[in-house]
Amino acid sequence: MRRMAGFAEALKGISPEQWTTMARALGAGLAMGLGAVGTAVGMGLAGGRACEGIARQPDAKEAITRIMLLGQATSETSSIFALLVAILLIVTGPAGHGLTAALGAIGAGLSIGLGAMYTGLGSGFPNASACSGVARNPDNHGPLIRTMLVGQAVAQGSAIFALLVSFILIYSVTDADPLRAFAFLSAGLCMGAGAMGPGVGMGMAAAGGCEGVSINPSAQAAVMRVMLLGQAVAQSTAVYALIIAICLIYVVR
Repeated sequence: MRRMAGFAEALKGISPEQWTTMARALGAGLAMGLGAVGTAVGMGLAGGRACEGIARQPDAKEAITRIMLLGQATSETSSIFALLVAILLIVTGPAGHGLTAALGAIGAGLSIGLGAMYTGLGSGFPNASACSGVARNPDNHGPLIRTMLVGQAVAQGSAIFALLVSFILIYSVTDADPLRAFAFLSAGLCMGAGAMGPGVGMGMAAAGGCEGVSINPSAQAAVMRVMLLGQAVAQSTAVYALIIAICLIYVVR
């Protein structure tokens, strides 16, 4: 009980500026910690498929390694977004002090952290599928690379939405109204969670596209059209989350 009482007294002595600093540190940790998880798993999945492909087709080692590294570099984009937000939270903002700035910082970390986590994971699926496809048909690596990169680029859309919300929360939080403070936190959680499913779903569609091209390279154009259509529909729920997040930031008073 004495320890709890001492802890409560210590909390009372923390200034608004100190609360904001602690919240910015928490937001930065959430951004980078969560944002690194999915990307690492996705890149590991691709690396494992590449090893399996080389064991099956040793002569295609260079082509498989090339497509693995190219896809892994693209998958890491969402983690770079998370890194950027983490640095901004540590160095700059949100501006001001108190509950509003504190919850805005945590919301910014949650937005990009959750959004990058599952987008990075989803981007690993087409990379893994492309590695298997090259092992199946080494002469088909050109169409597979194009399909993989297009699918991965579109799959990054939900992470870009999450990055946008994080930027808004970092640079637009100036109001001291406690009601708005929880709206800012909710906006970050809304966009971050809303990007999770689309990140994985679009990655699965891209993986299917790579699988289709590896089976029948001559059908690449038709496969890519259907792949992009499927990704666009999967992306729609991230757009809904973005709309609600913007409303929480600018409409709730």
